[in-house]
Amino acid sequence: MGLEEFQERFSTEDSCREHLFEIRWQRGYICPRCGHDRYYFHGPRHLYECRACRYQVSLTAGTIFQTTKISLRTWFWMIFLMAQPESQLSMLSLQRMLKIKSYKTAWMMVHKIRIAMAGRDAYNKPAGLIEEDQPFDRLLRSCLSTPAITFSQLKA
Repeated sequence: MGLEEFQERFSTEDSCREHLFEIRWQRGYICPRCGHDRYYFHGPRHLYECRACRYQVSLTAGTIFQTTKISLRTWFWMIFLMAQPESQLSMLSLQRMLKIKSYKTAWMMVHKIRIAMAGRDAYNKPAGLIEEDQPFDRLLRSCLSTPAITFSQLKA
């Protein structure tokens, strides 16, 4: 995916959320507690509530995006830039480009994404037929499959 296509496709927070939903629940929403496939969407809180057991789950729960105050658009941009094969951008450059207020926040984002990158090879082991993915989507899938990471875990 090129820069122009990326800008068009993920121009809003809602478009990022929709894409995240499609990747996280490829066959549609399934309740993590009871397996039911119907839900209510709580717009202001961005929660999905199972119609059967009333369990509420966030789209970002259990991922590196969990409890983040950074917009999904900023996360998507960071992932896109880091997924480029020839990308040699410094953390400071990424912080400035994406207008992230603190270096600590940029550092945390980059390190969470790097942990996801390290695990993506294990997650994407070929089994039979291989479907060619864009580097961005492969890395985004890895970010979703990487458990939530805290700052103290990164420092250790």
